[in-house]
Order: sequence, then C-alpha cells, then structure tokens
Amino acid sequence: MKTIAFVFTFLFLSLCAFSAPFGLKMGMTAEEVENVCDMRKVQFEDDDWFYFFPVKKHSLFETYIARIDKKFGLYYVRAIGYEIETDGYGTSLKNALDEIKDKLAKSYGEPKFTDELDPNYSDWSSYDSDFEWFSSVIDGHRVYEYVWDNQANLPKDILKIDMFIHVESSPRRGRIVLDYELANHKDIQEEEDTFF
Repeated sequence: MKTIAFVFTFLFLSLCAFSAPFGLKMGMTAEEVENVCDMRKVQFEDDDWFYFFPVKKHSLFETYIARIDKKFGLYYVRAIGYEIETDGYGTSLKNALDEIKDKLAKSYGEPKFTDELDPNYSDWSSYDSDFEWFSSVIDGHRVYEYVWDNQANLPKDILKIDMFIHVESSPRRGRIVLDYELANHKDIQEEEDTFF
C-alpha cells in the first residue's frame, strides 16, 4: 500500500512539475508550488504574490512571480527578463522578444502583434525617426507587445498570454515581461464582483 501511495505521489508531483507554464499548473496551492520549486513570499504588493524559482527556466528570464489565491490557487504567472542593452531602434530588445514569440507561437499559434504610438499623444515630432523608437517606449507613448488570447490556440487552463517590453530608465536598457493569466482568474474576478 505504501508503494502505491508513493507512486501516486511521485506521478502527481511529476505532472505538476512538467505542466506549462514553467512547470506550474492552474489551481496549484502555495504548498504545491513550494513542493515543485523553491518559493518565497514577495514582501510588497498584495498577499497573494510569491517569487518562485521554476523547474523549467528560460535563459532570458531572471525573476518569476506567481499569484496564488487561497481559494482558487495559482491564477497568474509572470516572468521578467534580464536587463538587455539596446540602441535607439530597440534592436536587441525586439530581437529577444521576437525570438521568444517564435518559440511560443509553435505551441500557441500566431499572436496579435502591436507596435504603435499612442494615438492620443500630441507631440509626434519628438519621435520623428526610427532611432527614437526606444525613447517612445521609455516615455510610455509606444506599445510593443504580443498577445495570445481566446482567439489563439491556447490550452483551456490559459486565458491569456501577454509579452511586452518594459523599460524604466536610460541608458538604453529594457526587459521582456511575459504574463500568463490562467482561466481561474475569471472565477476570482466574478467572486470579487459579488462584493459590490
């Protein structure tokens, strides 16, 4: 009987460790995530944010965050890339983002792509040349992202994948951010809506 229990436990943990994204699975409790990877509580933000160190990593990402609701379990995963130095065109950042997009597209199909300036911004003259691409991102006037949502070939547990470039300051450096919104996030939002 102990052998059967051990085999069942091993198979369960193996399935959790090798499901997407990054070896995690929708609905996992904090304890289950902790069993399959190293995890610690994030000291800022809400009380459901955790840093974790996944079994399955990508060489471009250094920080991983999981949001775990006490009732619904794991519902959101974020991977934040290493800082990438780039030029005014954003070449290195765009190339890295496109490389990851190509890998994700093999599993989830082609995403929606956006590379556009904010239509409500009035002073376009400051971004006259392509060389000012990075400046438009850092100023918050340009969106450069890939989105897989319900139109894409997503598994039922993944509601949306959003991948974008985030920059905080000059000199010209930025990071790739990859977000997975899991299907049970809808349940959390619906429950929160009942409070009004």
